[in-house]
This record gives sequence, C-alpha cells and structure tokens, in this order.
Amino acid sequence: MLAGLFMRMCQPNKVWYGRNSLARLRALGQHKFLVVTSPSQQACGNADLAVGELRKNGAEVNMYIMPHGEADMQATRAITAALDSSSPEAVVALGGGAVIDAAKMARALRENPDFNPVPNKMLEFPMTSARTKLVAIPTTAGSGAEVSVASVINDPATRRKLIFLCEDWLPDTAILDGRLLDSQPVDICGRSGLDVLAHGVEAYVSLRADLFHRMLAAATVRETLRLLPKALEGDRAARQNMMLLAYLAGLVQSNCSTGLAHALAHAAGSVWGLRHGTATGILVTAVIRFNATKCQAIYNQLACETGFDSINELCAAIEHLRCAAGYPSTLRQGLGSSPAEVDSVASIASQDPSLKTNPCKLDLSDIEHVLREVL
Repeated sequence: MLAGLFMRMCQPNKVWYGRNSLARLRALGQHKFLVVTSPSQQACGNADLAVGELRKNGAEVNMYIMPHGEADMQATRAITAALDSSSPEAVVALGGGAVIDAAKMARALRENPDFNPVPNKMLEFPMTSARTKLVAIPTTAGSGAEVSVASVINDPATRRKLIFLCEDWLPDTAILDGRLLDSQPVDICGRSGLDVLAHGVEAYVSLRADLFHRMLAAATVRETLRLLPKALEGDRAARQNMMLLAYLAGLVQSNCSTGLAHALAHAAGSVWGLRHGTATGILVTAVIRFNATKCQAIYNQLACETGFDSINELCAAIEHLRCAAGYPSTLRQGLGSSPAEVDSVASIASQDPSLKTNPCKLDLSDIEHVLREVL
C-alpha cells in the first residue's frame, strides 16, 4: 500500500438484514416496481414473498422471469425492454448473482440508451437523482453481487465472462433475509459457501488489499469454515449468518478484486459451463499452494489470522469442508467428464482482469500448471 494513497469502501446506501427483513420493502417509498427474478425463485415461492410485501402498501408490481441462469447481453436487453414497457420507480432484483448483475446492467442501459460499456475498466456513468432505484435481494449466500461494483456478463460468442465495473451501479438497497435460504438445496448452499471462502482468501492476498479489508476478509474465511457445515445441515441461524458473510466477502472482493482462482473460474464457466462456486471451490486450494511458492509470507499471515499454524493446515480445512459437503475435488468430477480445450481455458484466464491483483506475477505456463493440477 503506497503511503498517502486514499482508499474508500463502496457499498449500497442501506443494508437490511435478518429474518423477515423483506418487510422493509414496504418502506421503500416507491409505488411502482419491476421484480426481476429466476424460474427457481418463482417456483420455490421466494418471488411471491417479495411481491406480497410490496403489495401490502398497494404498490403496482410487474415481474420479469429470466429464462436461463447466465447473465448475458440477451437477458440484459430483455430486462431493459421490460423496464421500458413497465416504467417502474424501482427494480427489485431477487435471485443469485446472475439475476442481480443482469439487473444492474439493464438499469444502466435504460437510464442512458447511448451508453456503450467497456469491460475491464472502471466506468463513469451519468446518473440523476430521479433515476430508477435498484434493490438487490440475494437468494444465495455466495456471489456478493448485492454489494459489488461489478456486473459479470457472459459472452457466448467469445466464450468469455466480461466484467463491467461502475460504482454508480451499486444497488441503492440490499436486503439479506435468511428466510430465502430455508428451502435452498444443500448443493447450492455448499457451492455458494465455497465461493464465499474463495472471495475471502483472494481478497485477503490481493495486491490492492489493506489492513481494513484484510481484517474483514480473514473474518469471512474463519467464520465460513465454522458456519458452513451448520448451514449445510439446514441450521437457519447459520444460513442467515452465511448471508452476512457473503455480503462481507463480496464487499472486500469488490473493493480489492480477486486472483487466479477467479480468473480460471470465469474461463471454466465460459468454456465448459462449470458453475462458478463449483469452480472456485475446486481451484482455491491449488491456487493457494502454487501462489505460496512465490509469495509465502502473505499466505502465512492469512493462515495465522484464520486460526491455523500453517498454509497446509488452512488448505486441509478447506478441503475437508469441500469433502464434507460432497463437492468434487477435480474438474473432471465437477464436469462429469474429462475436460477438453484445457489450453484455451488457460489462455482465456491469462487475460482475465482478476490476475492484476493476484499476489504474484504469473505467466501462461503457471496458469496451465495450476489448471492441470485440478484436472
């Protein structure tokens, strides 16, 4: 950290958390809403919970269901069209990271149709006090999209995940209601929790991290290792607290960025369709061990601050949790078949902006080595 360099932390204006915090939807002050959600959240009843709270005050509510899981420009344009047709005062994005990221981008495009976002650089976007408000309600404890300045959009044509960055896209309000995780399947709970771990680990060792962010990152790693096993058993208090940890991990990774595990996970998701949390869960310990051969001190510090005597003990604890959750330890297991195009995935990862804050410099052979370690 350079002496005299000023830092700031960006997050939503208001954050409501705790069971039944969805009730705060009644106090937003708007009267016309578009709820953007996914088929799974409609099917499990979470979308109805949010709509019901909005309608208790007589609000007009329309709903848009994203037809598939990935946030891509096609989904974003469809949400923009829904915004144009319904003209809401506020957008409520209820879902995982894909839903929230698509809603961020859609609101930005509707506010300024001539805006041409460029990936991998911090954007400036003209916003007005009369803009459409954005409320983010995560239904997984993982991505941290509700607190991130990033919008990750999949580009099938180039087989890349494009990362758009703009502080003005942050939601105005985030609501973290543990009731939305009550019916969450164990596999999604585990996958999301492993992503929280990866966010905490990679934000801690990021070249952009400082003492403030490292304190938060270490806490997310330590507490996720403690609470995720309980959340996997369906403990409601643990699942609520995992939402808080996902928020904190999202906060530090949004401000500090990540590293090689996320660069490879983005590429693996684009080329192989591997779920992001599954990819980061498989990759994180392999990346820790490899990076530690080049910059051991920062990983020793992370191990110490999370209650372990060594880097190997920290990795063993993460791997034990991954095994206890029934999660794969190799990409072959995660995909159900032998991965093809390994060189292409490594090449795409080598161009990912997450590598800029990896704690050590890596060349393509390093990236290929780590990838092959987890095949």
